[in-house]
Amino acid sequence: MYWLLYDICSQRRRLKIVQLCKDYGLRRIQKSCFFGNMDLDKTGEFAKKMSQIVEDEDCVCMIPVNQSMMSRVKIWGELQANIKVEDELVCFI
Repeated sequence: MYWLLYDICSQRRRLKIVQLCKDYGLRRIQKSCFFGNMDLDKTGEFAKKMSQIVEDEDCVCMIPVNQSMMSRVKIWGELQANIKVEDELVCFI
C-alpha cells in the first residue's frame, strides 16, 4: 500500500499525474493525495512514468505503508474516497 502526495506547479502536468495515479489503481483521498495498493512490478513501471512527467520545481512523494500502520490511521472530516479502517483492514467502498 502506498500514499502518494504531490505539489505540482503546472496544471497540465498535474492532470497527467492524476490520470497516471488512477490508471494504476490509486484512489484520490484529497486533491493532492492518493492511496492504494500496487505490486512491486507495477511500482517500478509507475515510478518510471512518473519521472517522465515531474519537473525539478515539482514534488511527488510515494510513501509505502504496511497493513498494521494503516490500522492506526485516524481520519477527521470528509474524505473524497470512501475508506474504512476496520479490524486492521483498509477497505475502499
